[in-house]
Amino acid sequence: MNTNNLYTLEDLESVLDTLPCSVYLKDKEGKYIYTNKFAANISGLEKYQIIGKSDFDLKNNDEAIKALSTDKKALKEITPVLTEEFGINKSKNEIFSIYKLPIPKSEKIASISRQVNLNSTTNINFKKITCKKTNTNIESNYTDFIVEMLNKFANILDASDIDLFLFDSNSVTIKSYASSTINDNVFEENILIDVNYSIISKFNNITNSFNDTEYINSIFSNHYKKECLEKNTSSFIIKSLCFANKLVGILHITYDNLTKYQIHNEGFIKEICDNISSLLVSFNVTNEFEKYVFKKNDMVSAEYSPEILLSKMNYFATLSHEFKTPINIILSSIQLLLKLLSDNYEIDNATLLKYLTILKQNSYRLLRLTNNVLDSSKLENNFNDLILVNCNIINVIENIVLSTCDYLDQNNKEIIFDTDEEEVFLSCDPDKIEKVILNLISNSLKFTDENGEIKVKISTDHDNKKLFVHVQNNGPEISIDDSKKIFSRFIQSDELFTKKNQGTGIGLFLCKSFIELHSGEIWVNPNFKNGAEFIFYLPIKLCADERIQTLGTETSSSKIEKCHIEFSDVYSI
Repeated sequence: MNTNNLYTLEDLESVLDTLPCSVYLKDKEGKYIYTNKFAANISGLEKYQIIGKSDFDLKNNDEAIKALSTDKKALKEITPVLTEEFGINKSKNEIFSIYKLPIPKSEKIASISRQVNLNSTTNINFKKITCKKTNTNIESNYTDFIVEMLNKFANILDASDIDLFLFDSNSVTIKSYASSTINDNVFEENILIDVNYSIISKFNNITNSFNDTEYINSIFSNHYKKECLEKNTSSFIIKSLCFANKLVGILHITYDNLTKYQIHNEGFIKEICDNISSLLVSFNVTNEFEKYVFKKNDMVSAEYSPEILLSKMNYFATLSHEFKTPINIILSSIQLLLKLLSDNYEIDNATLLKYLTILKQNSYRLLRLTNNVLDSSKLENNFNDLILVNCNIINVIENIVLSTCDYLDQNNKEIIFDTDEEEVFLSCDPDKIEKVILNLISNSLKFTDENGEIKVKISTDHDNKKLFVHVQNNGPEISIDDSKKIFSRFIQSDELFTKKNQGTGIGLFLCKSFIELHSGEIWVNPNFKNGAEFIFYLPIKLCADERIQTLGTETSSSKIEKCHIEFSDVYSI
């Protein structure tokens, strides 16, 4: 039968235009020769604006190079390629999961793509979940949450059943953990399967596919329910769940009909696998990641627990954002000024002063961040020695407090300094102590409401030879749980460090480290009401050189400069 007479080109294009995914056809030069209606609509362009153009016309240069590279790879290897790329409208910056199919005879590339946006589809904020412990330690609640999540995924993928299995490398077994509950489960209950480690540990991190699919299929075949085997109409997909390149579990997705599986769902499945893996580690459901971290000495260390490691990931992401924000502000201000100058626009002094102030403040922010990161790195590598001198510590603290008065006045806040002694001589590094005081006052300034009050009080315990410094504010209280972890380099108080007052969390870590270098101690007073109180003490002792150093060489402008740097992130621009 001559099938050419049974349908027309218009029929095919009509079918393609009704598909809920983007479909493209490109020639060997990378020019678009066809696009369906969905692709044009989602890109915000008309078809004629796409046809005849290449990715270099429609995308940023780097993204166009990446797209051309994957096109050539699919044609050269005559193999489909699954990749993630930005869409064809450079102004939208939307990421798509793209399945590229080579057509060897005509040297063309057919692409099927779907936008990657799992969080908005499922209404689950994975970043918030994986970077932050839940409020409960009850494992059943974890399971309930994961079951709810699997049900949502089953609906999205039009799957009849999704099953989650955990991998244990000690016993070299996989066991059933959770299943979707929309339909009857295809597996028997409480499955425990012995597996071959050398086979099951080999998988593709990009596609989450196992290398030996025949073996993986076979280990599940004996555990399907009898009625499911009798139907013999279902098909399934099996994906690896991995974290830090180590297998932590397996996801088994069942379809009651092969036609329900759509290749453009691969991008969603990939994201599902990655997020479930992170959740399993964050919830500490699986100990595979811990075993991987501690395999060299089999020692359990809190420093390398999944919670700390995930917090480190969040810390570095926050740090990158903290650097990026002032850099973007500086660049934007410079670009605006250059634009005004190039257009021969007459800039008045007020406008010029405004943008120069923005540039200066955000330069201070970068300097503060850089100083904190450098100090933190020095401490971590034991390169931060104290420069000890004998001095009047009351004078050191009072001078730095007085230098902050202008900032407090500008924010309609008051600072009070109180001491029970006028002179207490001890050995310290004045520069480090100033950094501690400035950081504690800076934090108080951020969290104290307008017309609030900050107090810096000094009390002396001559019997135990300790000098206590109290920094109080009438902002939000700090819980007992937060007070225990607030000085960690990688942990922040979830309640206090909101978007408004977010920072890197390095400051309090440095305060603790500097005080401990002085053989002192710093803590949060959990009993302080209607605000927060930080307390630290320094031992009252003199160093070998018993001469008392008068700290009068530093100018007031130098102290003000330190305040500019430390308080640079208090004001948002």
